[in-house]
Amino acid sequence: MSRKLVFILIAILIALSCQSGKEEEILKKFSNEYTLIKNRYEENVSPANSREQNQALYFRKAEECEELLKKYGNQVSSDAAKLLKCKLYIECSRFDDAEQIINGLIENDSSLINEAKMAKVQILIYRERPDEALLLLREIQDKLKPGLELLSAYLYFALYSKDSSVIETYGHKFLDSPEIPRSLSVYTPDVNRALAFVTLLKNDREGAVGILEKAIAETTDREKKSKWETELARLRLLGNPAPPIFAETWLNSNPLDLAQLKDRVALVVFWAPWSNYCRQAIPKWEELYGKYKDRGLVIIGLTKLYGNYKDENGDRGIVIDKDEIALIKEFIARNRATFPVAVSIEGTNSESYKIEDIPAVVFIDKKGKVAHILVGIGQEVVIENKIKQLLEEN
Repeated sequence: MSRKLVFILIAILIALSCQSGKEEEILKKFSNEYTLIKNRYEENVSPANSREQNQALYFRKAEECEELLKKYGNQVSSDAAKLLKCKLYIECSRFDDAEQIINGLIENDSSLINEAKMAKVQILIYRERPDEALLLLREIQDKLKPGLELLSAYLYFALYSKDSSVIETYGHKFLDSPEIPRSLSVYTPDVNRALAFVTLLKNDREGAVGILEKAIAETTDREKKSKWETELARLRLLGNPAPPIFAETWLNSNPLDLAQLKDRVALVVFWAPWSNYCRQAIPKWEELYGKYKDRGLVIIGLTKLYGNYKDENGDRGIVIDKDEIALIKEFIARNRATFPVAVSIEGTNSESYKIEDIPAVVFIDKKGKVAHILVGIGQEVVIENKIKQLLEEN
């Protein structure tokens, strides 16, 4: 090899070395400035802030990340730089751009493949594909150090999974993390609340009460505190004799006394004609009544007079008691509901059962004790499974 060629090769190597050193220097600045943005956000976000204040901080962080991408994004190209850009794209909700980088890192079997898959989990969550996200998270969770991205995924599944075992697993993973970032620690009470109801599903009422009490003590959100205190009051009803129902008008049945329904399972369903969710649930309640009444199920649709009337046919405005009762009777007949319906003038039953939202279903076992209370919609499978469980008990 000629001396001239050797000098050329040496020059090329020196140039490449300088270029590599320059990129490492840029990447370090890029990473440090991103860390500063995140730290600034962590310092300012607080449960004491209003939701609007914390949201404004989040949007400001996204704007700063966008500015950082413009500043450094085109100057670096290593896998570490690509992963960093991917994180910034996610901060800016540029998921298509982020996913393109992630897929490249995964396909090329990058040394940062697990970190790339973690970013993929985030995108799958944002795109509402939780089953795929959970599958990928389980593959990589033990290969990564706990950080903001991993803990965010734990938090998501602790709060939003429909599977109680998943809620329990990731709720504890989140709470047991040695250091929870401030922006996520504000959700610690919510995780404890979720775990309280998982504990309740295991028939550990006392354990559920203790965990929910802890969540109430932790939260600084007044609205949540009030709502959770109502939930706690409902939990304390469980295992106790069902409060009596007071209703002046009964449809589809003579007046029923819960105390005389022992050896039967009763569902007291709180509802109202004006609630679209309640109207949607009536066919399911009727189906359950027809399916299980011969095995000992009683369903009581419990509503009250509001002084005005509204249903799927329109708003009648202010009505007197007699007319409101007649409209409810027409509604029940029109919807072909055959289960007993009780109409209360005073509406004190909601206070007795600590019901603030409808629809709500109170399960009463064969001994006349409150076995379970569900509030909200989309729980048809849970309701039917609970009915079958209570009917099978002696």
